[in-house]
Amino acid sequence: MVDTGVQHALASGEYARRRQDCQAAASRLGLASLRELADQPEQDLNSLPLRPELLPRVRHVVSEIRRTQTAAEKLRHRDFAVLGQLLLESHESLRRDYEVSCEALDFLVDNAAELGPARGVWGSRMTGGGFGGCTLHLVQSGAAAAVQQELQRRYEKKTGRIPRAFRTRPAAGVRRLDF
Repeated sequence: MVDTGVQHALASGEYARRRQDCQAAASRLGLASLRELADQPEQDLNSLPLRPELLPRVRHVVSEIRRTQTAAEKLRHRDFAVLGQLLLESHESLRRDYEVSCEALDFLVDNAAELGPARGVWGSRMTGGGFGGCTLHLVQSGAAAAVQQELQRRYEKKTGRIPRAFRTRPAAGVRRLDF
């Protein structure tokens, strides 16, 4: 994880507008949730009867649902190369269709992608609601220290600030506990 140091206010402004856009699109289509479109082919999504500015939002949400389902399967099979590619695709969708990224997040993801598998980086994406915050990098454990140092060096060169970085390990995730 690398913290850009860029602060964001999620409850107001642009992030709230993204949620409103998705709710408006679902309502216009007579759906309880955009999740109901998860099985639609992508070309069908582009022809939905929606205002043009809502189509990219819908495309992001539906494609993110698909990526998340595929990522869960790839993680179970320890297919980190495909999982990393899904992370990069997710970030690109967040950048282009959902428009919640920012220059600092894009810089870190793009630089991690430039390092690539040859230097131990499988993939990367922003985390949270966007407009600042952190990036997540899927890195081979033996390369983590070098990747961290290189991303910090590049970010400092661009911004004059050394970003805070920390290593994490995947956990079992949310599950039901019976007491």
